[in-house]
Amino acid sequence: MLKQIVTITSVFLLLLGLFPVQSEVRDDSAAKTFLETKTKLDSAITNGDKQELIAAKNNFEGFIPNHEYSMLANYYIAYANYRLSSLFSDIPEDRKEQYLNASIKKLEKVTEMDPTFAEGWALLGNCYGMKATGMISGMRYGPKSENAIKKALALVPQNPRVTMINGISLMYKPAMFGGSIEKAIKTFKKARDYFGQWSSSSEPYPDWGEAENYAWLAQAYIEQERLALAKEAYQTALQIDPDYYWVKEVLLPELQQKME
Repeated sequence: MLKQIVTITSVFLLLLGLFPVQSEVRDDSAAKTFLETKTKLDSAITNGDKQELIAAKNNFEGFIPNHEYSMLANYYIAYANYRLSSLFSDIPEDRKEQYLNASIKKLEKVTEMDPTFAEGWALLGNCYGMKATGMISGMRYGPKSENAIKKALALVPQNPRVTMINGISLMYKPAMFGGSIEKAIKTFKKARDYFGQWSSSSEPYPDWGEAENYAWLAQAYIEQERLALAKEAYQTALQIDPDYYWVKEVLLPELQQKME
């Protein structure tokens, strides 16, 4: 009789939403671990910590079977590979190429999983652009890069990371195809404004790039020999992220040498 009362009471509480459901506990645990891994990934990029970055990337692999997090896990693995292909000078060039190819493969999967995910299209477009290093590769990857970025802009035209990546594309795209430093600067300034207004739809989604946008703006100013404005942009990046390795240890020292 007592067992029946307990069972009936449990069912009643469950219907009211007062009884803890085991699957929800597991989901909460997964959400917490996912956010912790994302934080470690962001920290590794900020601090230029290659081993921490690789560890965070490997941890995201464990989320791929989880339907709720699979797409984002693939995105962050691709994002980590993208950073490994471009951030560290001590990685051999052939290994960097492997990381870039792995990033493209993952991002192509991400955009298949969710064709409305603008962040995936934008980063894919950026990675395609990095492959366009010569005439033949430019003919192959240039249109792919442009199409991917256009898809991202059409989906969320005021997304700051999408806009920033479009600015990077305009910096490196030949003038005959619409690229220019002045257009890039205007685009980075748009991204700056969008960062001030943007909030991610939920915590697991991407929120990186505000300090990086100033780093790219500075590099565009350097192309125009506007070194004082470039220094100001780098300093703003460090105000946003004081430990930003790429600016603090690489870009700003290079600029200071130019200004001496």
